[in-house]
Amino acid sequence: MKNGSGTYQRWIRWWHWSRDHFEHLVLGFALLLLITLLPWWATFFRRLTLENFLLHEKLLYFTIPAPELRAAKLQAIHGELSRRLLMLTGETATLLVGICICIVVLFIVARQKTRAKLQMERMLSLTTHELKTPIAATRALLQSLSLGSVPVHAQTRLIEQGIMQCDRLAHLADTILAYQRALMHSDQLMPHEAEKLVMQTLVFRGNEFGQKIIWRQSKEEIKVWADADAFFVVLGNLLDNAEKYGELQGIELETTATHTHWELRVRDHGIGFAQERAAHLFEPFFRESRAEVSNQRGSGLGLYIAKQLVEKMNGTLTAQSDGAGRGSVFTIRLKRVV
Repeated sequence: MKNGSGTYQRWIRWWHWSRDHFEHLVLGFALLLLITLLPWWATFFRRLTLENFLLHEKLLYFTIPAPELRAAKLQAIHGELSRRLLMLTGETATLLVGICICIVVLFIVARQKTRAKLQMERMLSLTTHELKTPIAATRALLQSLSLGSVPVHAQTRLIEQGIMQCDRLAHLADTILAYQRALMHSDQLMPHEAEKLVMQTLVFRGNEFGQKIIWRQSKEEIKVWADADAFFVVLGNLLDNAEKYGELQGIELETTATHTHWELRVRDHGIGFAQERAAHLFEPFFRESRAEVSNQRGSGLGLYIAKQLVEKMNGTLTAQSDGAGRGSVFTIRLKRVV
């Protein structure tokens, strides 16, 4: 009974493994079939060619009795045979390499499409419950107002909360749309003035942060390869994160550039983090659960989406901190237009 159960478990594991690696199995089978069949057909046609020339050679002994003429004709036939065999070998090798390259390229393209689809499905699953929360809160608020069960002195506060929930929904929708565009059109980056991208984001989000943002602008006009909508979401999420964990001590923006890249650093003076936890900050739904943070609003997707969008722009997003209570720095690095 145990042997039967063990065999069943092995079959189940094999089935799950083959299902997860189905594309790789198909690719391997196609390449194996191709590598097996083409040399076999090449050998078959090589044998036919040799038999044909041997038959032709024997016929010469009956059609050309003169030895001198027959020797010259045999030499010509042997030269033609060598050329045809070389041509057959070269064409077979070229065809084999060409078909293998096409199969591998098609596999890579299909794999990228599958990954993009899986990433989009994962993003939708991650954001489903985040959409439900503000919708449920706004619905409850409207129902309470329609029933007249909310005291007059509390209506203003509750309406402000409802507007905040709507803003949260709008920001989440903009983030998802920008993320989707970046996934589908990551190869259509456009040159943009770096400082202008920052300015447009600050103008649009400026009312939310007031005078808390200090921007040290660069005098050099620099263009970068970027998606404007994606950059707006990335910088907006970093500003939200800086405000959330920065303890209202101000947010500093600073830009630097090299010959090949442009960097934007978003610095806050808040609670910071242990540097070994930097990679975890970009995981979905990861939040710093510290007593010092009283404002726990947000979806937990901001930094995750920001990193994904920056990488789709062929850039990097990193986090650095000197430790707890020493603030943090998030750095966007994009390629310059040269």
